[in-house]
Amino acid sequence: MHICFLAWDFPDKNESTGGIGVFVKGLARALILRGHQVSVISQSKKNTAYTHVDEGIEVWRIIVGKTPFLGTLQNAFRISAALKKIDKKSAIDIVETSETQGAFIPKLTHAKHIVRLHGGHLFFANAENRKSRAFRKWIEHRTLLQANRIVSVSDYVFKETMRLHNLNLDAKIIRNAITIVDQKHYTHAFEQTFLFVGWIVPKKGILNLLEAFFMLADEFPTANLVLAGRSGVNAENDKFWQEEYEAMIPPKLKQRITFLGALPNDLIPVLMQKSRVIVLPSLMEALPMAWLEALASGRPLIATNILPALEIIENGVDGLLVPPNDSKALNEKMRWSLLNEEKANAIGLKGRLKIEREFSMQKAVLENENFYSNLITST
Repeated sequence: MHICFLAWDFPDKNESTGGIGVFVKGLARALILRGHQVSVISQSKKNTAYTHVDEGIEVWRIIVGKTPFLGTLQNAFRISAALKKIDKKSAIDIVETSETQGAFIPKLTHAKHIVRLHGGHLFFANAENRKSRAFRKWIEHRTLLQANRIVSVSDYVFKETMRLHNLNLDAKIIRNAITIVDQKHYTHAFEQTFLFVGWIVPKKGILNLLEAFFMLADEFPTANLVLAGRSGVNAENDKFWQEEYEAMIPPKLKQRITFLGALPNDLIPVLMQKSRVIVLPSLMEALPMAWLEALASGRPLIATNILPALEIIENGVDGLLVPPNDSKALNEKMRWSLLNEEKANAIGLKGRLKIEREFSMQKAVLENENFYSNLITST
């Protein structure tokens, strides 16, 4: 099979990108190892379009338009041109996009077009109680209607997306998966007490995390908090969110709370291995790679009990869950993890075993491969 992914944030080597790009790269690598051909269309970080090969994956980097409407049309034209060139070299069997792409892209008549739901604009606008943009909503709606088949990373994301778009479509649920790092490299020489990994933006629960740490700082004077990830920008004042969060830190705690900024994706598992507890208190997610990476690290994970989390984490068994936007409850779980280290570590190890059993890329590639094959042979 020849599978072509459209993934704007497909990472270059030593680059920090979002979860979708990490997932696509992991799946693409696994498909290559299974003997399939994989192409990816992604954005260029340079001032020119170019192609390169990354571990057998042919990556086409196109210049991305930035203006809201004209940029969307420019991107569709460039994606379409790249698709035709790729298809001319070797016929494409599967074209896969997220729900935020594909509205204006002409379909290849001989290929099957798949939309994988990772949680789109409308999903997160609704979850965050903010107004959605009509044009982006329309793009998602049209993209969904044009797909030959829909696959979703979680049952909740699929049902909520259908409800918000007032659609009644079918979908295959294939949850995200990761390539598991060999545990022999793990170390117990912890460098930080608590670790957060992800975008530095309000929806990730950063304020709750800081408040929870403030509450326990005096009781645990050697505890520290590290936050790794790129900062978003506050649209109301054009300031980086990280700057605003840093301004909230009391002077006596400034040496104990560190923002590392964006790190290469390959360094994240190492950072997790050197943390006592990983804390990811998001207000809403689809099914983020960070959850899976945290569980795979074998370290105890504290997350929020939003519905997608309940699909993969059993509270008190292989992870610890708290209500979203509840700093006091988060503080209590963070305290518990320090006061009950042996029990917390046992929970972390069960999380690792769950990933090995249910969310490894070795397992997921077979599920995706069968899904693609069945779709190609269907009428």
